[in-house]
Amino acid sequence: MSVGHRNACRKTEWVQHGPALMMELSGVRIHTTAVIDPSARIAPTATVGPFCVIGPDVVIGSNVRIDSHAIIEGGVVVEEESHVGAGVVIHGSAVIGSSTSIFPYAVIGQTGQFPGHHNSDGKVVIEGECVIREFVIINKSVTSPATRVGRGCYLMARTQIDHDCILSPYVKTATGVTLGGSVHVEDHAYLGMNSVVHQGLRIGRACMIGMNGVVKAHVPPFTTLVDRRINRINVIGLTRLGASEEDITRVEAFYRGKRDELLVRIGSDPWIDAIENFVAQVAPDRMELFA
Repeated sequence: MSVGHRNACRKTEWVQHGPALMMELSGVRIHTTAVIDPSARIAPTATVGPFCVIGPDVVIGSNVRIDSHAIIEGGVVVEEESHVGAGVVIHGSAVIGSSTSIFPYAVIGQTGQFPGHHNSDGKVVIEGECVIREFVIINKSVTSPATRVGRGCYLMARTQIDHDCILSPYVKTATGVTLGGSVHVEDHAYLGMNSVVHQGLRIGRACMIGMNGVVKAHVPPFTTLVDRRINRINVIGLTRLGASEEDITRVEAFYRGKRDELLVRIGSDPWIDAIENFVAQVAPDRMELFA
């Protein structure tokens, strides 16, 4: 249970929903056709729509809105101010962070697609302020504590995040992106439409993966991968992170091996340090090279 959830429990007057209370509450915020387990805890300011199923031990925070036909079961926590769209399925041990929007028919928390491995203890953690669009699939972990989606991520329609993936904050995936198991995408990366990432790979900070990209090796930070080739620096991504023109020049010189053109480094250079740290954590023979 997250710290935010524990604090919410202390601050919120939780309502225990048993059969005797259904008629009393149904005209206010819980539709009469909703099926709610008596052990579920739902904040008085939450809204549950028609034909929803809220299973055992589910916790729904304040001002959460759950639209029709959603199914939430198996110890799920939906933190305050979040919105769960129509037909969404959230299953198993999952935490949906505050102010997250989940659009219709997303499926979160099913067993990871890992033949021969069915770890029932896995979970999904989605941090706050995320946007999960239509038909997104996020599977629970199999070999690690949790599949994680960082704060402020935006996953466009039909994105698939398989078991044990980690998305750092503010990652964006375009429509149709597929991540194999145990992929780690660092912060502010952008994966273009229909791009596919092989399992176990790492996508560096502020990378740009081009449309229909096939990623079969680690992609170092601040680069743009098109047609399986790193052909340029992601200038737009670096600029959005606050890099100056001089910073961008240093990054490009570093990648092109023109160390004599590097400006004098006074102390630590955060941009070059990020690249060096990335390279130290991955297998060099499985990393894309700058063209």
